[in-house]
Amino acid sequence: SSGRLDVDSSILWDNTNAEIGDDSPSTLNVTVVYSDVDGGYTGTGNQNVTPGFVSQSTGDYRLAGTSALLDDGNPSPSSIDASDVDDDGNTREEAPDLDHEARRQDDGIEPGAYEIAGEECGADVDGDDDVDFVDLVTLLADYDDPYTFVDLLLVIAQYGCGTTDPDCPGTEGLDEIIKDAGLSDADWKTLIDCIETGTTSEQINCACWLQHYLEDCVPSCPNLPDCPDDDPLSKH
Repeated sequence: SSGRLDVDSSILWDNTNAEIGDDSPSTLNVTVVYSDVDGGYTGTGNQNVTPGFVSQSTGDYRLAGTSALLDDGNPSPSSIDASDVDDDGNTREEAPDLDHEARRQDDGIEPGAYEIAGEECGADVDGDDDVDFVDLVTLLADYDDPYTFVDLLLVIAQYGCGTTDPDCPGTEGLDEIIKDAGLSDADWKTLIDCIETGTTSEQINCACWLQHYLEDCVPSCPNLPDCPDDDPLSKH
C-alpha cells in the first residue's frame, strides 16, 4: 500500500528522531512546502533556521518578534476549517491558528501553530505590542538559544516602544534599565562587554548574572542565582 504526507507552513524542529522519516520511503509520497525543517528538506519555501519561539523552555511556541520566520508561511494556504476547530459553525472558512485567530491578519502568514497580527516590532519578544522589562528578561532567559547579542541590542534600542510606533526611540531607554537593576554604568558595561566578546560559556554566565540583577535585585538580591560560574561583577 502507499500513502501521502503533505506538510505546509509548519515547524518541525528539535525532535529526538528525524523530523520526517519512513521505513518504506518508496511507498510514501511526501510533499513539504513553506516549512521550517531541522536539517532541511527539499521543497518550495522551506527553511532550516532556528525558529525563535517566545519560550521553548516553557512551551510557548509562538514566534517571537525577532524570529526569522515571520510572514514566511504559504502565501496561498488551501486548508479549510473542516473540523470547525473554533466552534463558530463555519466549516468552509480558512483554518484558524491554535488560538482560534484568523490566519490572514496582515500581508503574510507565519509557519507553525500561531499567527502574529499586524506590524511586528522586532524587539517585542513576548508579542504583547510593547517593548518592556519582560521582553528583556525573556531574551536573557533564552540567551544564545535562540537569541543573540544583536537581539539584546535591539531590545535595548527599542525599550519603551509600542508596536504601533516601531520607530519610537524608547521612552525609558538604557539609563532606566541600569537604574532599575541597581547597576552602575561600569557594571552594565562589564556585563555587556562579556556578553558581546566573551567565550560562549562566559556569555551564557554573564547573561545569567545580568538576568539575576534585572529580575531579583530590585531593590536587593539576597539569593544567589543558579549560574554556571562566579559573579563577573564580584558583588556576591
